[in-house]
Amino acid sequence: VIAGQSGEEIVKEFQIRGVEVLLICGKVGESGSELADEVLICDLSLTDSIVDKIENYSRYLFLGTGHNLAINIARICAQKELEVNFDTEIAKLFKSKLKTHRFVSQLGYKTPLLHVINGSDDNFSPKIFPVILKSEEDSYKTEMVGSVREFMEVRDRILDSNSVVVVENYISGFEVTIPVKAAINKIEACRVSLSMERI
Repeated sequence: VIAGQSGEEIVKEFQIRGVEVLLICGKVGESGSELADEVLICDLSLTDSIVDKIENYSRYLFLGTGHNLAINIARICAQKELEVNFDTEIAKLFKSKLKTHRFVSQLGYKTPLLHVINGSDDNFSPKIFPVILKSEEDSYKTEMVGSVREFMEVRDRILDSNSVVVVENYISGFEVTIPVKAAINKIEACRVSLSMERI
């Protein structure tokens, strides 16, 4: 399992079902590390050693995170014919914020996309704050900003991470993540809620 913040809940669910869990963590103290049967703590860019460890432990990899490095590990595992809990090519599509916005728009749904900044010569500045700034493929964390000064600082940090900047309108309310199990012609919502205490 590579799970990030949802590790504890995912490890518990596997253990309830009698499944031993190797939890792979990018840092000490990640969620679920105190519960897992075995824990590997390492830099997630060390793909060869991580994939070797997974192959020696199991034929299955469960990803509970959308982190780029974790998705890359899953892609390599799938190429080695290990079973992964999702299609890594589809995950690659949805890791791209712009492709996701376009795809959702083509389905007829509104998205919060406001503007895309391709370089520091783009002088766009929002008229209304707060807004959300994202890197196109998660090379920099998502941030909500409330002023022109903050906007310019975060915009520049994202551009420095070699990414375009995706600017979204802020939508008030609660953000909800619903884990699902999917198979051909069947999608089922999981009845497990993620703990939001560490988020």
